[in-house]
Amino acid sequence: MPSLFTLPGQVPLSSAGALLAGCTLTFSATGTSTPQNVYSDTTLATPLSNPLTADGSGVFAAAYLDPSLPNYRVILKTSAGVTLKTWDDVPSNQNTAQQFRLKAVGP
Repeated sequence: MPSLFTLPGQVPLSSAGALLAGCTLTFSATGTSTPQNVYSDTTLATPLSNPLTADGSGVFAAAYLDPSLPNYRVILKTSAGVTLKTWDDVPSNQNTAQQFRLKAVGP
C-alpha cells in the first residue's frame, strides 16, 4: 500500500518565522540522483512533478511514495536552489500498517 510522505524533520522557516514559499522537494533513490516518482493519490495513478514545489504559503501537495521502489533520498531546496536539508533512506513504505494473522482463539 502506498504511504503518504511526511517530512522526516522540521519544516524550515525564514528568519521572520514564515514558511518558505517556492521551496522544492526532489525525490530520488537513496544514495543516487536517479529520480523516483511520487504520486498524488494512493492508487499511484497520477505522478507529481519532481521536484515538487511548495505553494505561496510554503505548503507542499500530498505526495504518496511507491512501496515497490527502494528507499528515497529527499532534498529540500529554497526557491533559489540552495540545499537546506537532505534525508537519505526515507522508507518507501513508511506508513504501511503491519498485518497480523490470528493463529488460534484463546479460551
